[in-house]
Amino acid sequence: MLTTFALGFSENAQTIFTNTPDSVYGPDSSRISPSYSFAHLKPLALSLFLALAPAAAFALDTQISGGSYAADLYGNTGSTTPPVDASNASNNTLTLGTGSTGPTFTGDRRIYGGSTNGTSGDANGNTLTVNGGTSFDGSYNFFYGGQADATSGSASNNVVAVQDGVTQSAVGGVFHLYGGQAGGMTSGNTVTVSNGNATFTSIYGGDSGTGDALSNAVTLGASYTGTVNSSVYGGSSISGSADRNSVKLASGTVLDGIIGGNSHGANQTASLNIVTVTGGSVWGVAGGQALGTGGMANGNSVEITGGSIIGDGIVGGAGFGGATNNTVTLGGSPTLAATAILAGGFDPTASGTGDYFTGNTLVKNSGVTIAASGTTANTFGAQNFETVRFGYSGDANIGSLDTTVRGGAPGSLVKLDTQG
Repeated sequence: MLTTFALGFSENAQTIFTNTPDSVYGPDSSRISPSYSFAHLKPLALSLFLALAPAAAFALDTQISGGSYAADLYGNTGSTTPPVDASNASNNTLTLGTGSTGPTFTGDRRIYGGSTNGTSGDANGNTLTVNGGTSFDGSYNFFYGGQADATSGSASNNVVAVQDGVTQSAVGGVFHLYGGQAGGMTSGNTVTVSNGNATFTSIYGGDSGTGDALSNAVTLGASYTGTVNSSVYGGSSISGSADRNSVKLASGTVLDGIIGGNSHGANQTASLNIVTVTGGSVWGVAGGQALGTGGMANGNSVEITGGSIIGDGIVGGAGFGGATNNTVTLGGSPTLAATAILAGGFDPTASGTGDYFTGNTLVKNSGVTIAASGTTANTFGAQNFETVRFGYSGDANIGSLDTTVRGGAPGSLVKLDTQG
């Protein structure tokens, strides 16, 4: 059953109207017995509302506990009917499943907390929650907290929350999660996978086209036992910067990389992003990567205190133009692959130009071992750190430390700080 509540506000801030709970949509998207009650509106407030009704925007709260759906679903229409404009693409809530029962989606599906559906406008403050009992049989599926796909559209403060897992019957299918996706800017969007063993293809807190990706976040919780077959991005932008994004991994497996901020724009930044790994396993980690011409990855932080790095390593920042003032912190008892490197700054072009040294810091708070050599292309286990700081007593357990200054000021040296 699908139940939709509409919330709106009149000019009088003390009056709220809702439709009664018997406004129900069936699985075929038909509306059954719509009923609105205005009994508590004052006459003046009602007059103002009716006068403004053609331009009014409603925020819907839609809950789906069962049924079968063979079409995409939109939180801002409360049904499979696509929205015709962006006026109601904000502040909607769409909840799938109850934890034990839920809807079944057949074929390839896209589920939106709120969407502008190709029209100009923004999608802000929407929430898509997926509880247990929800199942999909398609090979290509997508979750969006909010989507504004016009070039100038933005998606901010949207949420995707996977609470109890998702049942998937298509083996090897594609399943992408987006907190917010926009042709323009994304900011403040989140994706949280709390538990369950679902398999996803990739996860984006925010995914931007021409705009920046700012302050988006992804969390894979301690009770998640599933797998992400590709990468997890806090925030990613094709043409803009990706700054202040974050990813937290507490459990589960990420077969490719975790990247806090990912920018492909020329002369853009991937800065001040944070990646935290306390458990689970991942191929490699980068705080920020700026992969456009002249891109700078500065001031990023990576902290590894548990879990396993099973592939090529841990990088504070990687930029085509340079990577400085990044911090990599190791503590606890994580497992690092013998082929893994640690780099404060990393040059993806291997051109030897740019500054990948200045201000980069390795903080070592435990005796976890860094192997003597990384991959064949990177012969040092730890490299491009201006400062190595030890926060414990005991052996350094750094098999090899590169003391070459890559782009730093002439005469610069690697500094060892044993004061903690």
